[in-house]
Amino acid sequence: MKQDLFTQRVQLTWIFILGLMFIGIGQTFSFPIYQVSIVIMILAGLSQIAIGNVPPGSSRLHFFKFLAIFVVVIIVLFVGSILMTPYLVDLGTS
Repeated sequence: MKQDLFTQRVQLTWIFILGLMFIGIGQTFSFPIYQVSIVIMILAGLSQIAIGNVPPGSSRLHFFKFLAIFVVVIIVLFVGSILMTPYLVDLGTS
């Protein structure tokens, strides 16, 4: 049985993207390249948390299921913190 190398390829590609963005952040000749690189680095770094934790021999279904769970958790954290902020601010002013 042939092993699906999809997850391994995605992980290697992600590491390559992170390295390329690191170079883009470190360069000194173009501010727009720096701006794009920093945004991609933040997004790729956050998603690397999920991608790096998927076992390399996993199937595509397992990979995308794990990634979807991660995205849902991130969305819930962001929305929850946005909704909770006014309440916390009110606690400090009363």
